[in-house]
Amino acid sequence: MSTLVEMGYGLSSRIRSSKGTTRVPATVVSQHGDEQPNEGSFSDDPDELLQNGTDAVRAAKDAQQRGAFDDAIDQLERAIAQCERVQDRSSSAELTRRAAELGTAAKTDLQAVRSSSPARAELTETLSVAESLLQTAIAAHVRGKGTVARTRYRQAMSNYDAALELLDDGEISLLEGDIKAAIDPGDVPPRDDLSTTLGLDAETAEALSAAEIATRTDSNVVDNVEKIIQEYDVDSETASKLTALAWLDPEHVRTFSDRTDIEKRYTQAEIGCEAAT
Repeated sequence: MSTLVEMGYGLSSRIRSSKGTTRVPATVVSQHGDEQPNEGSFSDDPDELLQNGTDAVRAAKDAQQRGAFDDAIDQLERAIAQCERVQDRSSSAELTRRAAELGTAAKTDLQAVRSSSPARAELTETLSVAESLLQTAIAAHVRGKGTVARTRYRQAMSNYDAALELLDDGEISLLEGDIKAAIDPGDVPPRDDLSTTLGLDAETAEALSAAEIATRTDSNVVDNVEKIIQEYDVDSETASKLTALAWLDPEHVRTFSDRTDIEKRYTQAEIGCEAAT
């Protein structure tokens, strides 16, 4: 559940209305710095209660989009409570109807978010495993360990495929809010001289040097692999290793924003599996 910032939220913030109803602020500041409906608000005004419920639903949507599923659940529970109080207190049939509709929608959303939160955690774990396997495959690939590389590439493909199935099975989008998959660095190819990393012959090493490529993290490698291969007559085996090196994430974190991000990584693993010797 969200952590509320209570600074300045003391007895002095409570006021006495002209009708004798004790009130507290309708909003508080969340851990993300934005205002959200306060679950402690106990206004008896049906219009205000319905507005609080509407605000809570909006806050839940915002929380879901940034991947804060616990916050989304918290806000939807507040919205439902506010709507129920409107129905208990309002003498207006129209206001009661609107509150009932909002409350029903919030309950549906709550069920979906509750079911998606574990699924999102499963998706994050599946992608983290896939990324770690891909990195291990690349490390084996560039060192010429073809059997290990192909095995790990296939395992990575299997996990990316499982991640895509999770997306298809979800009642709501599990990628509302980026997923950051942590990668086990494992046996990462060194950042130093590519001639050593790839076991290049003198001629190929000279060609890469002419292309101003010194290490695996040089932007010339990451951004211009195909051009390098074509212009500097790099043999197919070295070309496949350079391509694989360009797929590594130096920060050991991979961000997935949509389905195509996962599909792209699956394709890279597939290409690597076919190329590893």
